Amino acid sequence: MTRDLKRVLVTDLDNTLWDWFSAWHASFSAMLEALEEDSGVPRSVLESEIRVLHQKYATTEYSNLLSEVPSLLDAAGGVEPWRAFPRAVEALRRERRERTRPYPGVLEAHSYASTSRTLILVALRAGSRLANTARTHAMASHKTRPPTEYT
Repeated sequence: MTRDLKRVLVTDLDNTLWDWFSAWHASFSAMLEALEEDSGVPRSVLESEIRVLHQKYATTEYSNLLSEVPSLLDAAGGVEPWRAFPRAVEALRRERRERTRPYPGVLEAHSYASTSRTLILVALRAGSRLANTARTHAMASHKTRPPTEYT
């Protein structure tokens, strides 16, 4: 009797498979520079107000950030800040696209795991936007119940 050997690889994404901090820092810095130039709000004021929001939401990746920065709301003159300062939004997106790359060897390891029939599980912080998106896609594509969450 032969037994099927089951292999499972459990990993995290941020700073395990790719350098999250460098990508975040470069994209945030580019956005901040463009905001300072285009809004006229000093960098120190932007940083102070943004820090409060990062702490409030316990994340540095809050997608509605620009819409809640008080000095940007004033500088935007009644327009949503992300619309009033499109160069900042594009700088953030450009740098994120440019800098988000897997560490050396990750793609090769993924390819090996895939060809050796290894199940790859990625641990995500429960409630994160990426975790919620992954759950939605998994449920839609596999018509299964939601995965168990461990917090």
